Amino acid sequence: MKIRSVRRSHVCLVAISVALLIGVSLTLSAMFSSYWLLLLLVPVLLIPFLREIGVLHDVDERLLQNSYRTSHVAFLSMILLVIVIIVDRCITGIEPPDDALVLLLIFPLIVKLGSSLLLNRSMLQAGMIIGCLFGAIWIIYALVSYGFSLEGLMQSLIGLGILATTGIALLSPLIGGVLLLIEACVTAVLILRIEELMTKIFLFTTLSFPLLFAGLCFLTSIWKRHASDEDDEE
Repeated sequence: MKIRSVRRSHVCLVAISVALLIGVSLTLSAMFSSYWLLLLLVPVLLIPFLREIGVLHDVDERLLQNSYRTSHVAFLSMILLVIVIIVDRCITGIEPPDDALVLLLIFPLIVKLGSSLLLNRSMLQAGMIIGCLFGAIWIIYALVSYGFSLEGLMQSLIGLGILATTGIALLSPLIGGVLLLIEACVTAVLILRIEELMTKIFLFTTLSFPLLFAGLCFLTSIWKRHASDEDDEE
């Protein structure tokens, strides 16, 4: 009975919050701009998020699995749509794909990759895969964009640096993990100096975030290994 009452209170709280959000969005859209109606999309993302973190328990296991499936279908559909738009712009040549459109493609893929690695791989493997993958991506991007010119080789140093630090982390997770975190902080400070917002988000997503993710994975692997050794000793 107590669990049911807690669940009912959570559902009521979410319902009240959604009702207030609807009222606020309608009021702001009537007073200022219709773009405030976009706030109505917040519950679409907020409710599944509350379920994921265990705050909201309003569905059973079957409905939760169905929600996972529909979310996966929506994710793949969105990725396919963005790819079609990018390919169409590249073929027609009327308007090249901008940073926002490319970011809309790679950001959810990076989030999915990171989440999948955390759930299915060890911390050491996750850090290695992220470091090697993004190091290779930066090298390929530099060579494809600038060729084997001086500028292309200079740009590829970013990827080579990531690969080198990842290799150090495989030999010494502590040293390599700290170096990756330092690189993440340095690149973040440099990126903050850029004026264009989309360029900032793009570089954070493809450079600073992978460095931070890989560094934390390597350092976490050390903690987990020590915790496992202590359990074995007991």
